[in-house]
Amino acid sequence: MIFLVVYDTKLALRTIKEYDESSRAKAMKSLRVTQEELIADLDHVEVAFFEAPSLATLKQTHSRYFKTLTELTTRESA
Repeated sequence: MIFLVVYDTKLALRTIKEYDESSRAKAMKSLRVTQEELIADLDHVEVAFFEAPSLATLKQTHSRYFKTLTELTTRESA
């Protein structure tokens, strides 16, 4: 699976689009379009492209994208 994650680092909000391997070209186009749309916000918005067997695996390997703002700030201040 291919995952396009848009993550707002100020608010710890994310959107995730999933694509299967046969839709790689569509996923790449979506990545490019999303980056262009958000170019003014890229100081606090990350647009990331991942490949993983499942969303559960992605949550394990890139867990910071799935934590709440409270979880992130608690960990940083600890």
